[in-house]
Amino acid sequence: MDWSVSGAFLAGMNAKNRGDMKTAADLLPLALTASPGDPGLIQATLYAEISDGRIGEGIKLAKQAREKQPAAAALAPLVTVLLAQDAIKHGQYDQALDAARKLPDQQIGKYAGPMMRAWLIAGSQKQVAAALKELKPLESEPGFAPFAMIQRAAIEDFLGHPDDALKSYQQATDASSAIPTLLLQMYGNLLVRRGDKAGLEKLLDRFESSNAGNSDVIAGPLEKSLRSGEKQKPSVASVADGVAGVMSGMSVLLLQENLYNEALLFARLGLDLKPDLDIAKVLAGDIYRRTNRYDDAIAMYRSIDAASIYSWSAKLSVADCLRREDKNDEAEKLLRDMTASDRNNVEAPELLGDLLRGTNKFDAAADAYTTAIGRIANPLPNDWSLFYFRGTAYERSNQWPKAEADFKKALELSPDQPYVLNYLAYTWVERREHLDEALKMLQTAVDARPEEGFIVDSLGWAHYQLGHYQDAVKYLERAVALSPQDATLNDHLGDAYWRAGRHIEARFQWSRALSFRPEDDQVKIIEGKVRDGLAPVPAGTAPAPGDNKGTGGQSGTDGGQNGSSGGTIKQNAG
Repeated sequence: MDWSVSGAFLAGMNAKNRGDMKTAADLLPLALTASPGDPGLIQATLYAEISDGRIGEGIKLAKQAREKQPAAAALAPLVTVLLAQDAIKHGQYDQALDAARKLPDQQIGKYAGPMMRAWLIAGSQKQVAAALKELKPLESEPGFAPFAMIQRAAIEDFLGHPDDALKSYQQATDASSAIPTLLLQMYGNLLVRRGDKAGLEKLLDRFESSNAGNSDVIAGPLEKSLRSGEKQKPSVASVADGVAGVMSGMSVLLLQENLYNEALLFARLGLDLKPDLDIAKVLAGDIYRRTNRYDDAIAMYRSIDAASIYSWSAKLSVADCLRREDKNDEAEKLLRDMTASDRNNVEAPELLGDLLRGTNKFDAAADAYTTAIGRIANPLPNDWSLFYFRGTAYERSNQWPKAEADFKKALELSPDQPYVLNYLAYTWVERREHLDEALKMLQTAVDARPEEGFIVDSLGWAHYQLGHYQDAVKYLERAVALSPQDATLNDHLGDAYWRAGRHIEARFQWSRALSFRPEDDQVKIIEGKVRDGLAPVPAGTAPAPGDNKGTGGQSGTDGGQNGSSGGTIKQNAG
């Protein structure tokens, strides 16, 4: 397609704002031909080119800008970054340091600049004290200090001061409430190289205790590698490696703040300096996955070597991308292969269970969760979700005794967990069992998650099932206000209005439910209610347990709500 300059500019900027850096990197250079001195357009073009991995094109543009438009280039910080990047790749550390000193000491430059300069001083001057002086201000930054200390230790190790490096790594460990995987990797690497098995075990024990209950599919392979006794290469073998580590670290921090575009830029810069930097590949893949660019994510994950400690994590992420693309058969095959290949791993069968449950293969899902649970020697509080999701699979496959036992086990591990309380208590109401306890449990769930419409709906629907119509209306109105476009919640409110004698409002609410695309088997039932209303309930009795099964109830909707929201719950649970 032939683009006008203005068209290329508008389309390119729009693509950049959407995170489509490939299109932006294609179009913005065309716009730049008409405004080569525009610092904002230079910055935007470089941003797109770097994020799309076109670092060479970005460096070429940065050099052109410096030569032809030095004033404009000075206003575009990415010009400075790329000039430093080019010098680092050519081993010209003095030149790179000169460029890095021009980075603005604000925003991202406030953190990346000092760390880059520290590594460049280490490379050009070989002076530990001068390098560490650059890092000193960062070591008092709240939340940033441990990462700055890791860089200090890495520089000391790189310049041949391993004893000082050990002290710095320990200081970083002491400053961390939970030891980050990067610290475990670099500190552990030095301990292995020094043959300090006792120190390594002490570090691993501290890591496991500080991260108890937090599954980490990267830390597991890393621990295995450190304990293997295999010879370890230094974590940082060159200045380029050190700066690449800075870039990937910045990407981690930005990703934690959901600044996806900025995080991708730094991951790409890290990969340019160190093409086999697997953590940067994982980060880039994660950014693509979170921004729904699944094919790009899969390609990035699959570029990770099978021997890498990041390989298993990358495969799980590939399976998740395939699931999100509705390539469920391909995802299932990958997860079944992974489940069979490592009979100790929990994550693969757990993710397999999530996949099967999401495609309504409830018996098979329960089997997958059983495999995962069987691989846990002593379930911890964080394992509640495995029992909860197996319980939902059992309930949806009409195996209530097994489901009830799993829900109780989940509550034993994590008392007052609102999703478990909601599912178990609602089913008890449906079954006319433990009614007083069930209502208390549902109220506890609502108190814990007052913003979640489907949980508030459960409490309202329980009151409806027990004939408490005024209470039902109160909670169901609140549920619909929280989730106004949920067909089931609107249908429930219509039923409650009818029983409370508010027939016009009931028909309106049922009509709203029909407009929000209810399940196919519910459409005719709701249409019948719009036409005929609900059958009378004998005086002094509550609706029969099955009275509203077709339009709601645990089997029809609340179980479905829990099941369908399970994917979201699972993500939140980790």
